[in-house]
Amino acid sequence: MKNDAHIFICGDVVNKFKEDGLLCSDEISNEVNSADFAICNFEAPIEGKGKPARKPGICLNQKANTIIGLRKQGFDLLLLANNHMLDYG
Repeated sequence: MKNDAHIFICGDVVNKFKEDGLLCSDEISNEVNSADFAICNFEAPIEGKGKPARKPGICLNQKANTIIGLRKQGFDLLLLANNHMLDYG
């Protein structure tokens, strides 16, 4: 018996503008939802917490509803191990 899993993997996600957190087009959202498991790199912390880190380069954060939007659009796992996750402490 062959057991093939359909896995969707996405790179960096940063949402600076969409208040509803819905980032994917309908076409991509359908693809994500059709996967058995969908993963993305959640590139920055949620806005409104902490203070910008003293470091070279920009400090990123993103809209609070991004997590809810990604879940609604079919993502199962958000990866947090990246270079911006501690930008606000």
